[in-house]
Amino acid sequence: MSLHTCPPPKEALDRWLKGYPSDVENYGHLLLEQDCDCDGTLIADLVGYFESAHADARTFFHEQMGIELHPDADAEGAHATYPTCLPSITRRGLFGEVMAGMLTEHYDYIGDHDWKIPVFLFRYHEDAEAYLFALVRDEERKREVYGRRGSDFLALALNEAGEVIRFIAGEAKWRKKLQPAVVAELLYGILTSWSMTAKASGIR
Repeated sequence: MSLHTCPPPKEALDRWLKGYPSDVENYGHLLLEQDCDCDGTLIADLVGYFESAHADARTFFHEQMGIELHPDADAEGAHATYPTCLPSITRRGLFGEVMAGMLTEHYDYIGDHDWKIPVFLFRYHEDAEAYLFALVRDEERKREVYGRRGSDFLALALNEAGEVIRFIAGEAKWRKKLQPAVVAELLYGILTSWSMTAKASGIR
């Protein structure tokens, strides 16, 4: 398994996103708001991190499928490259997972720990592997891909001796449209709706 070694593009993230952190006792919340356009320069600054995040899975899947990794390869099946050939909704999910990891490594969460992600877990996406294995042998075998089971990423906090002292199991959710009700739930949680229901029902 090859490690994820690219640091987050700090200057690009600070240029792109404005943070509104808050914490109450042991709970923290970080709202990020886009503060500049997503232009070609910003995208170029993010590419290295995304390539590093997918490098392990790309090598693993391509070896499983018998695909030549050389950039000039034109052998049969070379069209089925990871993650480019995956369905659009699957690629968006992968994008969200990498973004969640990138933000975890860059921003200060509660506790002020220095979080590192040694590897992204994309090689364990079993349905993506099955999809690619079939697609490399038949270019018409396209279908939707089930999401990967388990946490989207693991981030570690290490002490001076390099020992793991804490970890985060991260989960990313992608939404095509962020409706006001969804924003309210993200900001205030589902307890707001539950409390209103309980009060209306006479529950104390």
